[in-house]
Formats: sequence, structure tokens, C-alpha cells
Amino acid sequence: MLLLSTKTGLLCATLLSALTLCAQQSGVGLKAAVQWCDLHAPGADYRAIPGASGGIYLPLGIGTRFELQPELLISAQGAAFSLPEGETGTIRTMYAQLPVVAKLYVSNALNAQIGVMAGRLLSANVDGEDVKDHLNSLDLGFSGGVGLDLSSGLDLTARYSMSRTTLWDGEPFLRNQVASLGFGYRIARLPKSNPRRRG
Repeated sequence: MLLLSTKTGLLCATLLSALTLCAQQSGVGLKAAVQWCDLHAPGADYRAIPGASGGIYLPLGIGTRFELQPELLISAQGAAFSLPEGETGTIRTMYAQLPVVAKLYVSNALNAQIGVMAGRLLSANVDGEDVKDHLNSLDLGFSGGVGLDLSSGLDLTARYSMSRTTLWDGEPFLRNQVASLGFGYRIARLPKSNPRRRG
């Protein structure tokens, strides 16, 4: 576990260092999102609860119609649940996430998005009781959505993500699901030499 944690930290640090250098010529922005968070597993009734995320993103221009956008986010997630035995409650989790999204522009501003993400569990509780040590610390998954990137620097995103790793080994199909509506602003712009104009 310690070796995995060290490797994950080194990978994130190396990737962020390289992307920061690229961002000096491509861009950097701040973003926040409102989220509708849920868990999926057979044998239990899970219901979505509101959540939120925030952090930085680095849009890296590749040609005139593509961007690769790594992000570093803190994400509050979870779900309400009802078990067959009658127990009810709410699980709330907090992750540090590193999504990497590929963006294809279908117009000057509108884009389709697909990507992967890795998350590290920071905290978890069920109705105030700490359960972090009982859950898997690493969360891997996929995401997809649409975005609208405006010439003002404002970026709007609607995205859905689903984990491919289980939250708890005792339930192999217990996975995070998150629908989000995000708002970002590019505090450093892409180079003016990029021929794509924003709407």
C-alpha cells in the first residue's frame, strides 16, 4: 500500500510538472462544479445527493480542433442508501482527482469531451462516523460530456463520470457515479496564433 501511494504521488507530481511547463504556452484556468452524486450496486437502494468540486485545469491546444485538458480537483461525493435489513444513512466522500479529458471542437466553441480520471480518497464518513479505512483509496474511471468554451475565457461543461473500480472490496460492484455542471475561467489564455476562434 505504501509503495502504491509513493508511485501514485510521483506520477502525479511528474505529470503536473510537465503540464505546468506546457501551460505557459497553452493556458491555465480555475473551475468549480455543482454535482449530482450517486453510488451503484445491486442489492441496495442508493439515492443521489448534491456535491461539488473545484480546482485548476490546463487546456493544452493540439491543432485547430483538439485540446487535451488535465485537471486537478477536490471533489465532494457520496450517496444516501437504504439496505435490505432496513438500515438507512448517507455516505459522504472527498477525493483528490486527476481527470484528463480530450476535447474535439465541432464548432468554434462547442466541443465533445471524453476522458479518464484517477482519484485518491481523502476522507469518508457514514452519518458522521469515519469509514475511510474500510474503503479503497484509489478510484479509477471514465468520463464524457459536452462543453462550451467562450472567447471571454469562460468555459461551461456538462459531464458524466463513472468509476470502474469498486469503492469497497466487500461489494465488487459498488461504484461512484457523478453528473456535474462546471464553470471555468481561463486566467491565462491560449496563444493568439491558434487559428480557432471562440464564440
